[in-house]
Order: sequence, then structure tokens, then C-alpha cells
Amino acid sequence: MALASLALGPRVLAQPVTRVHAKNYFAEFYDQGYFLDTDRNTPVSGRVIGHAPDDVALRYKLKHPPENGTAVVAAEGTVSYIPAAGFAGLDSLLVEVVGSSGETAEAVVRVSVGPSAPEYVAALAARFPERTHPRLLFTAEELTARFEAAKTDAFLARTLRNIVAEAGRVLKTEPETTFSQGPYRGLIERRYLNLTFAFKYTRDTRYLERLVRELRASCDPAIFPHWGEADKGGEITFGQILCATSIAYDLVYQDLDADTRTLIERAVVRNAYAPALKQLMANEGIYGRFNNYNGIGSSGLAFSAMAFIDADFGGDAASRELTQKILPKALRALQRCMVSFQPDGAYYEGLGYGLWTLRHLALSCIAAEKVFGLPPPAKLTSAVYRSPEWFNAVRAGRGAFGSAEDKSVDEAGTFPVSMFFATKAGRPDYAWPHHNAIAESGGDWQDFIYYDADTWARAANAKPQITDVHLRGYEMAILRSDYGNPMENAVSLYNGTNVEWHMALEAGTLQLTALGTPWFISLGGDEYSIPGYGKKSNVYRKRAEGRNTLVLNPRNGPDQLWSRGKIDRFERSNGDAFAIADLTGAYANSAERVTRGVRLFHGKSQFLVQDEIRSVNPTEAYAFFHTGQALAIAADGRSATFTDSRGNRLLARLLSPKGATLLSMPARMLPSSPNTAGQNPNAGIHKLAVHVPDARRATITLWLVPVASGQVEPAQETAPAHSPLADWKL
Repeated sequence: MALASLALGPRVLAQPVTRVHAKNYFAEFYDQGYFLDTDRNTPVSGRVIGHAPDDVALRYKLKHPPENGTAVVAAEGTVSYIPAAGFAGLDSLLVEVVGSSGETAEAVVRVSVGPSAPEYVAALAARFPERTHPRLLFTAEELTARFEAAKTDAFLARTLRNIVAEAGRVLKTEPETTFSQGPYRGLIERRYLNLTFAFKYTRDTRYLERLVRELRASCDPAIFPHWGEADKGGEITFGQILCATSIAYDLVYQDLDADTRTLIERAVVRNAYAPALKQLMANEGIYGRFNNYNGIGSSGLAFSAMAFIDADFGGDAASRELTQKILPKALRALQRCMVSFQPDGAYYEGLGYGLWTLRHLALSCIAAEKVFGLPPPAKLTSAVYRSPEWFNAVRAGRGAFGSAEDKSVDEAGTFPVSMFFATKAGRPDYAWPHHNAIAESGGDWQDFIYYDADTWARAANAKPQITDVHLRGYEMAILRSDYGNPMENAVSLYNGTNVEWHMALEAGTLQLTALGTPWFISLGGDEYSIPGYGKKSNVYRKRAEGRNTLVLNPRNGPDQLWSRGKIDRFERSNGDAFAIADLTGAYANSAERVTRGVRLFHGKSQFLVQDEIRSVNPTEAYAFFHTGQALAIAADGRSATFTDSRGNRLLARLLSPKGATLLSMPARMLPSSPNTAGQNPNAGIHKLAVHVPDARRATITLWLVPVASGQVEPAQETAPAHSPLADWKL
């Protein structure tokens, strides 16, 4: 029995999949995921652990050696790696786990080899005399040139006017005097950076004086006893505060008095470096993870250390040594997050957390190259630098399709970091949607940082040639009629992981937009303080019934099993496209096989959603579709009409099975589900439900037709003929 490899992916998949498919076992890297890190010319070791039934003995062996070093794998799973002399970068090796009955599994072990702390110090000294600032994002000459360019660059001028206006609004408020771990992190970023750039641009000392008041308040332990508590979301908070504080410190360094500099330097050590040191050095806590906590927390540590690595700390040599110790480990720790980006640039925690993480990764990449002349390893950035392909692809109609905590919105928002990736990759099309959104209004402080005049000019006419797409690894398929047209017809089908903390039980969920209206939407997440939020099954928005997918045999417990699926078939042409996903892993406790297909056909003007359920036991099935539009069910229970505020309609006709009915239901728990207090009431949202009392061999086929206001709906006789998913073809 050969086992499917789970070589790359969140390691917590190990236990859930073992429970669902009890005969399977596979390898996971022990306490560091699939990742080791070490200084240049320094050996490192770790351990691979396979999970198997008690009666199966395991042995381990090296299947593929590393390219840039040597490795030995002991029979019990210990991996010893020696990097090649002088090598720095990302290496990998493949370990095979063999069971006593011949079963096999594989584990990819990635090894990040980087410069040591003394090497970073030497590289800084070679590029900048001690305590030369600014240096993280701009040198003094570059910043002056950027301001000078605004005299003839209309977009840059509008952006700076926006920044100065925002800074002016800050002057009308008072500095925060109490610390709030959640809301404050975004507030401090906006205040610090608008004030900083407004001062550097105008030289108006009111902005500097207010910035100093803000900095001194946040660095005063009597006001802010910490910048975020570890293991309580605090790493994200101090990651953002560190980035904002470091940019401000770096840019106005020459304008600060010695006392304020020392206050900031010591606060960074007290509130971030000292609390993080133990876990960072041991690759524990967030620093051993692959998620946004790591990406933001480690980026904050690394980015700030590049600002403070040669600071005086009021004569405290130990603080400087600590900062130098933090830097190489933090830069390598954040690489764990970078390997979570999939081949097409998608990030498994969804759009919101992905963009948040990318913003901080981009800042660290800019600073590492500028301060030390050291770009990150190309093997790491190949997927990260393609991320605009992901967040541009999920734009649909006027909004965007997401997963996890992502909420469907009428407007997709702006992605300032796309400018950075567009410039690095030489792909102005990456920035086209962002350019369209803000070209006339101007940008914000992020746009000022990432701006490149040549890329911006080219982006204006660089509309991406995106049609239907399958985002590999992330496992979302998007079928669409006309990218960039707010009136386009588009539908997404997701079948990636539903395991990670931010993910919902959402295998098979879909979202749909047409005629400029989001018809089937994602509600996003809920309050993290709800009891049992991370377990998913206690919260409506985290359950399958709170997504646009199937529920089989409703119950009090989880309505999907933990799984990681894929888009099994994806085909496209100019007038037709479809995607099919095997959802069996998510419903293995209710059915022998569950498959969902979505199709955009008839010149990409109509949709088809088809679910095939095969079960030997009695099975009750629901297919849910959440909407914020008006919904009316026909008297026969076989058709429904959604209507938006402009009179546009989406017709839903149930083609099969017989005995199934359409229902309009509130967006809240089924009677069999847990009634957890404190949940969002989902005001203004309801859902279309297809109810199948006996779904043992059911094929649920829903025909969906957008009809613009004033247009005639199609006749029933024009409905597509039934075809099993296995027979779908273009």
C-alpha cells in the first residue's frame, strides 16, 4: 500500500488524516515542520517521525540527497545535514519512511542556510558607516529624489497630498494612552507612517513633534507594559508595531534627540527581542509555524533588527548583542511562512491573511537587499513573487472570491504591495487592478514605499490576460467570462485544506457573481472569543452549513471531516469551462463518494452546479447557498429567483433529483447543531437550500441563469441535458 505524500503543507494535517483514513500513515518533520535552519558552514540535525498503526514497524532512509550539502538519515529518523562549504540559500532532501509490510511515505525536509550574525554585521559595515540612517527602505538621497519627482509626477503628488491630509487628521487627536492588542496595531501603523512621511516631505515640525509623542507613549512601560502577549496573538501585534516603529526611527533618526532614540531602542528589546528570544532560537511557538503569525512576527523582528543592529542602546552592549543574535534567526524563521505560498502564488490562509503577510514579507525583502545587499533565496521567492497572480485571479465582478476568514465584498479593495512584486518580476500587469483603483485618487503610505514610476506607467495598459484558472496547491478553480469587467459572470470552487485554524469546514464551497452582483457569498469569520472557535464545529460561519457547500446527515458535531482535497478536473475554452472536485475525504463518515462539479457554459452566460452522492446507508443531504439578495421560492419548490436592488435576477432551477425541494432558510444553525452564544446574527443574509431526504444515490443538479433587468428568462426546455460528472467534456 503506497501512501500519498504530504511533503509540503501544514503539519497539523497529520492527525486528522490519520483519523479519517485509519490505515494510512505518513511522515512529518518533528518540531520544526519540514524546515531546518543553520548558519553558513554549520551542521544541523532534526528528526522525521512517521505515524502508523501500532503493529507496523518503521524505518527511515534517504531517498534523494540535498543539492548543496550532504545528509545522513538514521534508521530511527534522525536527519543530519552538513551544508557545502560557503553555501547559503535553500536546500532540500527527501526522506522515505518504510513500514514493515512495505507501506511507504515521504517527507521533504527543507534546510535554510544563511549568513551568521558576524557576517551581517560585516555586510552592514561595508555598505553603511555605523548608525547611518535612513537605510531600510530609502537612503537620504533616494528619499529626496522621490520627493523631487512628485513635482512632475501627478500620481506621486496626489499620494503625498493624501499622506499629509491623513497626518493632519492625526494632529486633531490625542496619542493613545491605553494599549489594546487588536485595534491598536493598525492604528499605530497608520499614525506613525503618515506622520513620518508628512514630516520628511513638508519639514513641518508639527508632524515630527506629534510622532515623537506617539513614540514616547508606546515606549513608556507605564503606558504600554508590553507590545503584545506571546501566544495570545501578541506576535502579530508587536510585529506590526516593530515595523512601524523601525520605519519611523530609521527615517527621522537624525531628527530625534539621544534620549528619544535610547527610549525607542530599549523598548524594542524589552517588548519584542527579549520575549521572543527563547522561542525564536528553539524554532518554537510561532517561529516554527508556516502561517501569518510567523510571517508577521518574524518579519517584524528581522525588519527592526536591520534598523537597530548597530544602535547604541544607551551604552548597553548586551542589547546590541541580542539584536545581532535575533537577526539571522528571524530572517530564516520567516522563510517557513514563505514556503507556504503555492506554485501560482496563493496562500493557504486566504486572501486577507495572505495580503497582510505579504506586506510584511515585502518590507523585509526590501530592507535585507538594501541594508546588506542580500536578496532572499530565489527558491523561496519564486512562489511569493507570483502572489499577484493569485490575488488578481480571485478578483471577480466588483469583489473577490476568498476562503478561510475572507468575507465576500462588493469592492475588492486595493493591493499596494502588488507594485513591489510587479517591479521585482518585471510584470506591470500585476499592478493593473491596483492602478485602475487608485490612479485618479492617489495612494497611501504603502504606495509611496512601493512606488516605481516606470512600472506604474506601464501598468495603466497592462490588463492581465486572466481567464479561467486553477490555483494549484491552494486548490481553487475560478471560471469567468470577462476578467476586469464588473458585470462578468464568474464562479469559484474551493477544495483545499479545511484544517488550519483560520480555515472553515468549507471543502466544496463556491461563490458566484454575475451582472455586477455577488449572488452566492462567503460570510467570512466571526469573533475569535466565541467558545470553541478554533474547533470550527461550534461556530456557524466555520461550519459547512455556514458555507456554500454540502451538509450530509446534520449533526451536533463537525459537519465535515478535516481534509485536504484538490481540483481533480479542470478544463476550459472560450465559451465553456468546468471544474470537478472529489469531496469524499470531507464526508467519509457519511458517504462512500461525494463529488461536486461547477460549469460556466452557453457562451459563459449560464452556470451549472452538480453534486453526486453515493452512500450505502440512509443519507439526508442539504446543499446551501448564502446570499444577501432577495430570494423567492416557487410554489412547486423546484425553482427560485434571486433579485438584486437594480432588478437583475439569478434564476435557480432544480433539474434533479426527484423528491428534492428548494427552501429559503435563515443563515443560522440547524436545529441539530450546537447553539453557541455570541455569534454574528448574519443580519440581511439568508440561504437557498436544496434538501434531499434520501440522497443515497443522489445527483443534485442546479441550473443557474443570470437575467438582466427587463430581459426575458429562458424557457425550461432550454435546460441542459443531464450528464454524469465523469462524462463532462468541452
